[in-house]
Amino acid sequence: MLLRRPRKQWIEAHATWMGWSYIGLIAAFFAESLSRSVMPRVADVLGQNGLWSAFWTSVGRTSVAVCVVGAVLVAKRLPRAVASTPEAMRRERSALRDATQAAEESAG
Repeated sequence: MLLRRPRKQWIEAHATWMGWSYIGLIAAFFAESLSRSVMPRVADVLGQNGLWSAFWTSVGRTSVAVCVVGAVLVAKRLPRAVASTPEAMRRERSALRDATQAAEESAG
């Protein structure tokens, strides 16, 4: 990871993608939980009253709500978390390569 990083702002990009991956996982968890645990229990009522669209709308709204809360948390907490990353991990590839070469030359 230290030697094969993207050139600029790799930590920010990685943290953003990981945050959104987690948010997507949580949204999927809620959607699946509603679909697999709530729907079988209320399927008869939904079918009799024609409320399937209301049920699926609630599943969609729940997923959107999770994404909105996640977006707020990512916007508020991600910059602080990235700023607290150790400086050695934040170095650009060229600076890391130069430091490695200098260390090898001084050791050799």
